Amino acid sequence: MIDTLFACTAQTFAAFAANPKWMGATDATPAFSLVLHTWTQDLQRHIHLHAVMSCGALDREGRWATPTRKPDYLFPVQALSKVFRGKFMAALALAHESCQIEHDPQGQGAAWSERQKQLYKHSWVVYAKTPLGGPAQVLEYLSRYTHRTAISNERIRLVSESEVAFNVRGDGKGAKRAKRLVRLQGEEFIRRFMLHVLPTGIKRIRHYGVLASSCKRLKLDAARLHCRRRSSTHRP
Repeated sequence: MIDTLFACTAQTFAAFAANPKWMGATDATPAFSLVLHTWTQDLQRHIHLHAVMSCGALDREGRWATPTRKPDYLFPVQALSKVFRGKFMAALALAHESCQIEHDPQGQGAAWSERQKQLYKHSWVVYAKTPLGGPAQVLEYLSRYTHRTAISNERIRLVSESEVAFNVRGDGKGAKRAKRLVRLQGEEFIRRFMLHVLPTGIKRIRHYGVLASSCKRLKLDAARLHCRRRSSTHRP
């Protein structure tokens, strides 16, 4: 499921970047990184990806193509959501047909069809925004999830023979965002913590397009060269 999430997200970004409607260039190669995040504040499982993407792409001739609408506008969020849903649902159906989903509680007959119907009806959310501070602030934010585990030591307030208590930040605003204390039985704390230990071989951080390890030396140099040329051309 994690690999499928990465693949469908990458395919969605690549498809939009290759569309001249958005980048002004056909088959442009984007530059983006995806970071896996699996937990909520109270250690429940919540698998999703954080993405950081360059505001432009590299075209076939090695030139840097910028967004057609606005300098800081990449793609429409609602369209991204629908395309991502379509790609993920297609991958899910293929995995079902090839018997790759073991122990699926809704994998047979009417239950499978009903779940597919409900998943298509449900709104799939892609949340996107312009970085508030700049690239450095975005990378600093993402770094909180790249090499840390589900909970840090400073959040744990109590460890007794029977329970663990730790701070949790609210998801709302104002008073609702204030920290609260969650108490769990020791076995439940360990169960939740182990939900976020990744299977062997799963990479939490993956790079694509211009940043992909297989081609980044050539494509990244080309992108930097063209951006420097553009900068010098527009310099007063």
